Amino acid sequence: IELKEASFMQSSDDELVEQVKEGSTAAFDLLYERYANSLLRHLICLMSNHQEAEDMLHESMMLMIQKINFYQPRAELKNSFKSWLFRLSTNRAIDEIRKRKKHPVAEMEASSANLETVYESKEKEVIIIDMLQKLPLIQRVILSLRVHDDLSYQEISLICGKDVNTIKQGVFQARNNMKSLMLAQGEII
Repeated sequence: IELKEASFMQSSDDELVEQVKEGSTAAFDLLYERYANSLLRHLICLMSNHQEAEDMLHESMMLMIQKINFYQPRAELKNSFKSWLFRLSTNRAIDEIRKRKKHPVAEMEASSANLETVYESKEKEVIIIDMLQKLPLIQRVILSLRVHDDLSYQEISLICGKDVNTIKQGVFQARNNMKSLMLAQGEII
């Protein structure tokens, strides 16, 4: 049984996806374990609120189950499933952010919740997160996927629906903007 369990744990994402399509909750649990932390980090960068990011993580995983039959592996991508999952989650998070902008009361509540996060976080992390929030949304997304999640330009291109050159330019601009913000605040780079 242990040998069977070990081989299950070493299954590729695409093998696990096929098992999820057949109704395997163990395969879903393993995919969740593989991607929950990195997806949560990504969503925190987007949502700027830890609790909202956690809620979005769970919502994204439920959405993944609903849309799993639409997933098609792409041989040219090293992280085909991860790219698909992150695109699904990013699109859902962006929809939520847009909805929030239409409802200022929700934004005020999010700001109150952000204060709790600020006091709980280390000072440096808070400063960096604050600076990230000053970047345009697309630059935040691209930089988060490149730096935190170590995705290739091609994978980010798939997630964001932009061509690879636009993604490369976006990473370059985001890094320059972060550098300018850090210099303006006197932070050590």
